[in-house]
Amino acid sequence: MPARMFVAGPVFVAGSSVRAGQAASAGYQSTTPGSLAEVVIRRLDYRPYLLRALEVKDDPEVRSVVALRDQAGVLVPRLLYPGKPTADQGRRISHAVFDLPADLPTSSTITAFGDGVVNLGLVGAMGLLGVWVLVLDGVFRRVAGAASVSGYALRIALLETAFDTAPPPILQLATAVRTLCAVGVVLMLLATITRGRRRIIASPTLPRPLSATARTPAGASPVRSPP
Repeated sequence: MPARMFVAGPVFVAGSSVRAGQAASAGYQSTTPGSLAEVVIRRLDYRPYLLRALEVKDDPEVRSVVALRDQAGVLVPRLLYPGKPTADQGRRISHAVFDLPADLPTSSTITAFGDGVVNLGLVGAMGLLGVWVLVLDGVFRRVAGAASVSGYALRIALLETAFDTAPPPILQLATAVRTLCAVGVVLMLLATITRGRRRIIASPTLPRPLSATARTPAGASPVRSPP
């Protein structure tokens, strides 16, 4: 986990800097040199996004952007659903909710709770997120005692999903499934490689048989087998 944080931290800071520069160049956010820490803090503060979601929760265009049927389509492989729309909800939210240009390369969020409020109302959002938290807690407790590499990987993925409050639960589920599938493939390949290496190491190497002359002590006549 510490290694993952050391890798994710600089990537997050670099991404925040790039996104802030893009928004500033488009005239939608004013930043001053040396304000990277403030940019990162703003990125971690989801309150403005949630408040904006509460303001536009009755807007038909916003409802169509975050429709649950489109989110559920992410769970279906494109092989089975050829007409599946492109999963670019973040870009569409930027345009419909925050009035950013449609061609601006950015992705915005209204938070998981804001998404639930727009789709299901306040009570429905509380119920949906409550069920989602119970599901994550139940799965985490079930794999808490696993001491294998796959168990640790699953716990890391669950913690990442639990602490990421930006995407809605359906998109979080789709991301978690893709992550676990990729991790599973990597672990299967590693298990196959290490299993082959263990077999090579465990297989005994038989010594070459010594000749009759080599087995005969010095000065003694070799014993010949009867014809």
